[in-house]
Amino acid sequence: MNALNAQEVPAQYIQFLSNIYESSTSTIQLEQEGEPLPIKRGVRQGDTISPKLYISCLQQVFNKLEDKWNPKGYGIKIGNETINNLRFADDIILVARTPKDLQQMLKDLHSIS
Repeated sequence: MNALNAQEVPAQYIQFLSNIYESSTSTIQLEQEGEPLPIKRGVRQGDTISPKLYISCLQQVFNKLEDKWNPKGYGIKIGNETINNLRFADDIILVARTPKDLQQMLKDLHSIS
């Protein structure tokens, strides 16, 4: 919800999504259905808004990383652009000139996300 707020999503939508997610439960069914388990992290599986929430959070992480990586020159220069990551759905490719840079970028991604 912090990511949505940072991206200036209207407050009524954030509140609506908060209400949906705050009391979510799931059950496990083997031979019979188990007791409801509260969902404390993540997004609802199969929900049409879940991929958009994931991308919103990921965008916030990469906005912070850009502020950290750009001054250090991480990535490779192509024309006038510096490319340090490629993203598609839930796949991320980090691009670096040296293994040392790549290792630091991976640490940064881990700590910020």
